[in-house]
Amino acid sequence: MKKFAVLLIAALVAVGSVSAASNPDLVVNATVSPVLYVNVTNTPISITFPDNFNNASTNPSADKNGTLTVISNKKAYKLSFTSTNLGTLKDPAISGVAIPYTLAVSTAAGTTPTGTVLTAVQLTAAKDVTITDGGRTTKTGVDYVLTVAASNQDDSALLYQASTAYTDTITITITATT
Repeated sequence: MKKFAVLLIAALVAVGSVSAASNPDLVVNATVSPVLYVNVTNTPISITFPDNFNNASTNPSADKNGTLTVISNKKAYKLSFTSTNLGTLKDPAISGVAIPYTLAVSTAAGTTPTGTVLTAVQLTAAKDVTITDGGRTTKTGVDYVLTVAASNQDDSALLYQASTAYTDTITITITATT
């Protein structure tokens, strides 16, 4: 009888072990890769200095706008702006003439930007806008308005030399900050 009781207990323990092993958990993990994308439309931006000698100043055409679209799944990111010609328009064939201009970046709805490229600044060095909250966008992104304004010729002793090849390239990069 003792052997039967021992065998019965052993059988119950074995059955209990088997039934516990037949109910495993399935763990599912996911990785969402970061999305950091920028695109510029309305490029190139063209500025014209008219033949305007009847006016006391030789002002350029009105400020010009481009659109910067940012798509991000990060809560915070930094936009960096650098100018090849340090915030001036130059013609490679003309030495000594550099037309200064400024860049301003609008505030997009739902973001909290901090940085130096919010009001019109000349890109004499890299400038940043950091989005510290609300950086995660919809699939279609968030649009920022980039406003470029060239300086008039009032501050220059000589008129800018005539050319259609004045240019500069602004490089825009995006990096995650958290």
